[in-house]
Amino acid sequence: MIKLAVPQNPMYDRFVANSEHLIADGSVQIIRDTESKCTKLVKTNIVSAAFLSPLGYGSGIPAADFRIIPGPCLSAEAYTEIAGLYFNSGLKTLETLATNSKDDFIAIIGLLLLAEKYSLEPELKEQSGSPAKLLAMYDSAITLGKITDMPAPLDVTEEWFDAFELELPIGMWVSKSEELPHNIVETISEIAGDIPLYEDVFESDSSLRAEEHRQGRIKMLWNEDTEHALEQALQFLYFHQYINEIPAVKVLGRD
Repeated sequence: MIKLAVPQNPMYDRFVANSEHLIADGSVQIIRDTESKCTKLVKTNIVSAAFLSPLGYGSGIPAADFRIIPGPCLSAEAYTEIAGLYFNSGLKTLETLATNSKDDFIAIIGLLLLAEKYSLEPELKEQSGSPAKLLAMYDSAITLGKITDMPAPLDVTEEWFDAFELELPIGMWVSKSEELPHNIVETISEIAGDIPLYEDVFESDSSLRAEEHRQGRIKMLWNEDTEHALEQALQFLYFHQYINEIPAVKVLGRD
């Protein structure tokens, strides 16, 4: 049996959408947990591979010799509606930023981009609930997915693209270099099923003219551009001291 770990956020569901038959016949077990727990599971060899963020990959140093398994991944170019930053109106200062999980990579990136681009350094607060609930308690909020009745003033992946002119890698399959199942590459591709190379995303807002709509792309397969973007993300995390070293980007079968 091949044991795998995937964060429980719904945005990762598509990468295990075709796994039911493999789970049923006992050839695959998939553990859904927090991002930090998934990192720990692959570090300690409880699972053969885990779907990790750049933060998870970078935190493997020096305890684990990680390898990225080329294939299905999640990366965002410009406006994608993967995560939005919301603000209360009439703010004079921005002191707090609420999120459902303050250890998640996308929340940390949102926080750091506020500091980098706007010189805003709110305290990150963890609180469950809808954007409306979070904004009733705190100055601002970062949430996953598009909230149809609350257009996000800032789209996190668009802010990243504006800052670096690169896509933002969000998740990829990572394993330790030793003792991998021989069919691990085929297995992670099979459980994802027939995913496209990318999905185009267009902002839908009836109050805007067509030329004002923001747009971007969600990428779902690893390539050289994603590798280059991951290097930038790791440098960014190191600069802000979220990881202790800048690891080399090592790809299974190549490095």
